[in-house]
Amino acid sequence: MQETGLSQRDFLALVGASCRSYVYGIICHDCGARPEVGARQQFAALTKSFVSKGHLYRCHVCAKAEQVQQMAKAAVEEERRQAQLAEWLATIRGQMAPVDYRTLGYTEAFFLYAVLIAAGERWQGRDISLMPAQVPNLAPTAEMATAIYMHLYKQGIIAPYSSSSLRFFDDVDEASDELNLSPFEASWTLATPVDGMPIEGLLVLLENVLNQRVPASIADLWTMVAEAECERYFGELCERYRFSKEAVFSKKVAESIRYCLERVSLPQVWNILWYTMREIAALVQEGKYIRPHVYNMVAGNIRRDIDRKLANNYAIRPWARPRQEKEPIITGVLFDKIFGKGDYAFETVSGKNVVTFFE
Repeated sequence: MQETGLSQRDFLALVGASCRSYVYGIICHDCGARPEVGARQQFAALTKSFVSKGHLYRCHVCAKAEQVQQMAKAAVEEERRQAQLAEWLATIRGQMAPVDYRTLGYTEAFFLYAVLIAAGERWQGRDISLMPAQVPNLAPTAEMATAIYMHLYKQGIIAPYSSSSLRFFDDVDEASDELNLSPFEASWTLATPVDGMPIEGLLVLLENVLNQRVPASIADLWTMVAEAECERYFGELCERYRFSKEAVFSKKVAESIRYCLERVSLPQVWNILWYTMREIAALVQEGKYIRPHVYNMVAGNIRRDIDRKLANNYAIRPWARPRQEKEPIITGVLFDKIFGKGDYAFETVSGKNVVTFFE
């Protein structure tokens, strides 16, 4: 190094440069620069990437510039969506008509009452907080909680007034920029009451509506809640036995649960599900059947089990009701407020007597 007059740093840089070579036949798509490699592994990785990307190569400088350009484009698109979101929300609120809460339908009054109870301290004035804060308490399943909010929204009783995320909407038509509503990322507001009625007395007013019991509507509500409760409990059993609920809970299983609910009460169906899933888990453990085959047996086993027990007059013990702090709000409102007999109604109401329960 002393003979050449180079410092150690310059000497090492010179040696490194002499050990590197340019790859001919591959050039940057943007600036035309040739890639430089210094080891066989680098050459193999470069050529493999070049072929996998359709013979397209960008140097580090151009790739970084493209990334910055894409980020700027995404920021502009996000700003456009935010403006579109704000405009659409303002349009929705402007189209809301005043509502006479004293004349609400029975189902709408039931849903709104449950939503306000679930909101608790997050309900102030006409505003309701973000829905995710209520989902674990409102309904047995997230799907049912979504259906409740969407039903009230379509009836013009509530409307979104803000959103914390663009996931609140999904494009359904890029050409027309139409937007699809999803309630999980929004805060909501109640429609203005007619005649200047104070909103503070809304819960009392809704209770008065619910006290005017409509058997047909109550039967539909019981079916909806009971099916959702069974789906929730079925999911817990799948988790206990390490089954995938998505693979096991099929349309046929849902129909079998509905078949049971027409004949026995909700907690008695839980009893049927518990024994069925225990038997299915035993079959999987034995290894005599492959999992898809065992999963397909669930729906049939549920029907055969209840038919056998009813035909032989076997007692089906109702499973215990969850503690109050673990029970969904809508379930508690249905059995304690609507049926008015709490645990007794929970253990005895079924599809065959739900309409005549109040007679």
